[in-house]
Amino acid sequence: MPLLKDFNVQTQHNNNNFKTLVLDLREELDVIWSDQFNRTKRKAIRKAEKEMVSVSVLDGFDDNTYLGYKESCKKVGLNVLQQSFFIDLFAESKNIGFKIFSADRNDENLAKRVIIFDKNYAIDWLYWSNHKSGTRANMGQCELLYWEAIKTMKEIGCKYFDLCYIEKERLPHIYKFKSGFCKNEIDVPCVVKKSVTFKITNKLCKIFKKMNNIKKYIPSAIKSITWQYYLRQKHGQHNQIGKRVVMSKDLICGRNCVVGDDVKFGREVILGNSVKIGGNSFVEKAEIGDNSCIEGRVIFTGHGKGYIKIGKESYIGIYNVLDWSNDIVIGDYVHIAGPSTGIWTHSSARTCLNSISLNDKSENFRPTAPINIENNVWIGGNCTIYPGVRIGHHSIIAPNSAVTKTVAPYSMVGGVPARLLKKIESNF
Repeated sequence: MPLLKDFNVQTQHNNNNFKTLVLDLREELDVIWSDQFNRTKRKAIRKAEKEMVSVSVLDGFDDNTYLGYKESCKKVGLNVLQQSFFIDLFAESKNIGFKIFSADRNDENLAKRVIIFDKNYAIDWLYWSNHKSGTRANMGQCELLYWEAIKTMKEIGCKYFDLCYIEKERLPHIYKFKSGFCKNEIDVPCVVKKSVTFKITNKLCKIFKKMNNIKKYIPSAIKSITWQYYLRQKHGQHNQIGKRVVMSKDLICGRNCVVGDDVKFGREVILGNSVKIGGNSFVEKAEIGDNSCIEGRVIFTGHGKGYIKIGKESYIGIYNVLDWSNDIVIGDYVHIAGPSTGIWTHSSARTCLNSISLNDKSENFRPTAPINIENNVWIGGNCTIYPGVRIGHHSIIAPNSAVTKTVAPYSMVGGVPARLLKKIESNF
């Protein structure tokens, strides 16, 4: 039986072994039924079917399943893991699956059994019965659960079914029950060499155990590290990703992008091809077109339902701020120089003048309006673009300007507030 090499790990072991029972699912079900199951088990399964015991298969790790797991652990003295650990494990793993087999009669649950499996190997993990049920305890439901689990795992394509760890001396009643399903009792070596991932995780757990909020921090820390590793592998195949980059799960990234160090991507970000994001920038709720450049320390911020859309071949200078409290549309070939140019879709003047709390985000005192910057616009550094402004194509905004009104195409404006300086010829 290829118990260890099927898991594709390198291990070493000492002379200590534990025993387990393994069914070869490559055999026909009739052979397993007649050669492996003893007479008592076959009789119990027929009894359960006669008593109208039905078995259903569940895929979700719900609250009832978790309560059963807790009860099982307490009976044998095992530590109880948090429910979110199992939910995240089965939701995010591509190789591990699990199924819950539930035995019921007359809308009354009798027992449940949980099987964990991968493409080759299925393991009997948990079992618990409903002692509060008014139905008679021994109706063959335990045996029927095993039989249905074995048939299901064979249909899935598993090669082996492990009835799990047995210890004849310490748990003779469990050994007697499980040995009635399988005659292949084998020795499994105790692995003493642990992977680097296990050692790191174990070290983190020991550190977090010293903290009061262990249930909160352990799952979230492991989940965050795992997701960031996955996202870096996913987006790093065709792009250059800097150090300490934090990526959101919904990030969509094209090819040949360059992301600097310490960049953080928030929600709803779409990057086209060959996009450059400078270091220490924070980007969220934005779609950035092909070959556009966002320099370092640029901040995308806001509060509301707005979104930022930047066209192709556009440039956002260093230390600039874009506010997505309302929509911002920036066309193609737009250059917004830095530093310190702010494109603001909201105004907090009323909040200040009327002594309104900062927590009040309603538009009564914090009005918003969209901003539209058309194609081929150049905006100098240290400018402020106010809510509701539309800047026409082929326009120039002089540095240190405050744009409070719409700018017509082919115009050069400047000043505080900005006013028309001159019209630009179409062949400028």
